[in-house]
Amino acid sequence: LSLYLQNLPETIPYADPSIPQYGFDFFTLDDEKIQDYGPIGAVNHELEVRMGQRNKGPISFKERGPSLNAVTNVLGGYLDQYHESPETVLLVKWVDDLTIAAAAAFKSASIPVSSFLLYLGVTNNLPTIQLPFESRTMAAKPKESVVHQPIQPLSNSIDQRYIDLPEVADLRTSGAKIHPLLLEGTRRCYKVREGEVWKEVRCIGSKKCGTTWNAPRSRDRIMGHLAKCSHIDEKFHDRATEFLAGVAKGPKLSIPDVTVEQSNAKDSDDGEVMVMTHHGSDDQKKTADKSVKSFSPFISKGKQDLKERVDHAVMKFIVCCGVPPTVVDSEEWKQLLLALNPNYHTTSSTALTKSLILKEAAKISEGIKDYLHMARHLTITFDGGKVRRPRSLYTIHITVPGGRTFCMELNDADICLLPEFAEVIRQVRGVLSFMSHSTFAAEHFEHQRALLNIGRGLEGIGDTRFGTLYWAALSVQRGIPAFQAIIEDESLGIEIRGNLNELFVPGGPRYRFEMDLSKFLSVVGPWARGLKCLEGAQITADHVYFVFLGIMSQHEEEFRENKHRLLNSTMESTRQIGNGRFDELINETPQSHDLYVTTFVLNPVYRNAPIYKQVNPMAGPTLTITKSVTGVITCATKPPQDMVSRAALALQRILRREYGDSYEVGKYPDPVGEMKLRNPMLAEFSPMDALASFRTQFKAYIKGEDPFNRKMRTNESALGWWKALQRDELANVLAPLAIKAFSVSPTSMPDERTM
Repeated sequence: LSLYLQNLPETIPYADPSIPQYGFDFFTLDDEKIQDYGPIGAVNHELEVRMGQRNKGPISFKERGPSLNAVTNVLGGYLDQYHESPETVLLVKWVDDLTIAAAAAFKSASIPVSSFLLYLGVTNNLPTIQLPFESRTMAAKPKESVVHQPIQPLSNSIDQRYIDLPEVADLRTSGAKIHPLLLEGTRRCYKVREGEVWKEVRCIGSKKCGTTWNAPRSRDRIMGHLAKCSHIDEKFHDRATEFLAGVAKGPKLSIPDVTVEQSNAKDSDDGEVMVMTHHGSDDQKKTADKSVKSFSPFISKGKQDLKERVDHAVMKFIVCCGVPPTVVDSEEWKQLLLALNPNYHTTSSTALTKSLILKEAAKISEGIKDYLHMARHLTITFDGGKVRRPRSLYTIHITVPGGRTFCMELNDADICLLPEFAEVIRQVRGVLSFMSHSTFAAEHFEHQRALLNIGRGLEGIGDTRFGTLYWAALSVQRGIPAFQAIIEDESLGIEIRGNLNELFVPGGPRYRFEMDLSKFLSVVGPWARGLKCLEGAQITADHVYFVFLGIMSQHEEEFRENKHRLLNSTMESTRQIGNGRFDELINETPQSHDLYVTTFVLNPVYRNAPIYKQVNPMAGPTLTITKSVTGVITCATKPPQDMVSRAALALQRILRREYGDSYEVGKYPDPVGEMKLRNPMLAEFSPMDALASFRTQFKAYIKGEDPFNRKMRTNESALGWWKALQRDELANVLAPLAIKAFSVSPTSMPDERTM
C-alpha cells in the first residue's frame, strides 16, 4: 500500500501543503472519540470522515502527497500496538480497501499494475487482498477470554433467531472501559445466514424491535436506541438519555421562563482561525518547524475546540432548518467549509445522525424534565395518527401555564351533512378538484385574479375538522369573477367536468349557486371562524365559552331575520346540533367541564355580564309535564341554574381536590409539609379555614369589593390579573384556585401541529 500511494499517477492532483485534505502526517485522535468508540473504533471513524464512505465502490483519492502517504504509518502503528485485539480486523479492511483504491487509480490512468511494478524494479506480485467476508469470518471466531458476571435478563431478552455469546473481558490498559449499560442492554450473538456466520450485537428487546448492530459495539448508536426502544424497561430509557445528555456538545441547555423577555444578545465566542503562508529561507523554515513541533499540543487542542464548536453549529443548522443530514457528505459542502476554515474537517452524516443529534436531543430531554419538575399547573394532552409508511404515531404534549393545551373539539361536520347543503358542497368539491388537476386553468385563473384585484386564491379541502370546507367554499365565492372571465374566453376552451361551467356565467344556475353558497357560508361560518379564534397560543378556558356564546348568538340573529331564506328544517337542525355540542361541552359532565363556566365567571372583564342568569340563551326552557293522581296534567318550566352558583360549586370541588387526603388522620405525619408539595399557596390553611375564606372572598369578588376592584390593564391577561392578587390576604385562597383554572389550555393545537 505504501508503495502504491507514493507513486500514484499524476492524474490525481498534488496536495497543497498549506491546506491538505487528508492530513495524516499530523494525525491525532480526540479523547472523547476514544471513549466513545475505543482506540480502533476511533481510528476507523476518523478514516471514514477523511476518506469517505466505502459502500458505493472503491475510494476515490482527491489528492496525493505526504498527507495521504502517512496513512500507512497510522494504520501500521495501531495494528502493531493492538495486534492482539480482534477489532484490528477493521484496520486490516482499510488496508485492503485502500490498496484496491490505489490499483483502481492506476487502472483509470491506463497504467497496468504489472508495468508499474516492473518500472519500480519490484519482482513480487500484487499483494494478496483479503476479502471482506474473510474479515467477518475471522472476527466471528470465538476467542477464549474471561466471562463477566452474568446479568439478570429481562423477560423478553431471549430471541430464538440468535445464539448468544458470553461477554469477554475488557483487557484494554488505556482509555475508558465499556459502559455497563451496553452490557445490560445488548447481547453479543451470531446468526447463520446462508452458510455465513456474522458476528453481531443485538438489543435485548430484539424479539420485538428486531434491532441489531455489527460488532464491535458502537456506544452512541446503541445508547440512542436504548433511549427510545419501546420493548425494554424504562430504566434503560432514563439511563441512556442521561448518559447521552452528559456527553453532548455545545452550551448547557437553559429554558427561560415564559414570562421573562428573551435577551437578544448573541454568543460572541465563535472564533475564527486565520491561516497565513510564509515563504522564507531554509533556516527560517527549520526554525518554524521546531516552533510548530513545540506548539503541537496547543495546535491540536485548538483544532479540537474548533471542531467541537463548528460541529455543534452544523448540527443546529441541519436540525433547525430541516436540511437533510446527507448534505454534509456532499463535495460542495466540504469545499464550502474548506474555504471558510481549512483547519476544520467536516463530520460525516453518520456521526451527525447517530451521535451529535442523539446527544443533543438527550440533553434537551433532560433539560425539559428538569424544567417541568419545578413547574406547576401542567396540562397533558395526547393525540395519534399515521405516517406514510404507514405506521402509528402517538404524541404527548405537556403545556405550562400561560401558553398552550385541555383538549376540546368543536365539530361542524354534522352541519355539513344537512340535506340543504349537499348539492352546493358537491359543486364546490367538483370545481376545486378540476382546478387542482388542471395547471392550464389554474394559471389563467391566477392571472385573472390578479387583474381583478382579488386578494387570495383558491383553498383546498383538508382532512381535518377545522372548517376547511368553509374556507374552501369562501375562496370559490371570492373567485367567481375570475372564473367567469376564464370561462367566457372561448379561446381558452376551459370546460369544468360535470357541466359546472354554468355556475359562473350569468343565468339561473349561477344565481342559485350563489344563493346556496351564501346559505352554506352563513350557517357554517360562525363555527369555522370560532375555531380559527381558538387556535391561538394564549387561549384559556373562558375564551372557549365566550366564542361559543358568539356562535350561538350569531345563529340566533341570523335565524330570526332569515335573510337567506333557509328552510325551517335546516334552522331547527342547526339549533339541535349547536345545543347538543353545547351540552356535551358545558352541561353533561359538570364535574370536569364546569371549567369553562368557572373561568368565564372568574374573568373580571365578564364579571357583570347579563349572561349569568342563563348558560345557553339559545336553548329553550326545560318543560316538565306531570300527571296527578286525579288525572290532572300540569306543565311547568324549570329555571336554569345560575352560572355564579355553578362556578362556586366547581371551585369548591377544585379546593377539595387540592387538599385530597393530606389531612386524613394517620395518613401523613406532617399535613402542612405535604400541602407545601401539592400547592404551597394553600399550605398555611387547614381545609376548614380555606373553605371559609373561599366563601368570603368569592362573594367579595362577585360584588367587586377590594381587592377585586382592581382594573385589568390593556396588555394584561386574566391569569396575570389573578397572579397579582395571590399575595393579598383578602384573596389568598380564591387567587390560587383561579390561577390553576386559567393555567389550563383548552385546545389541542400543539398535538395538531405535530401531527
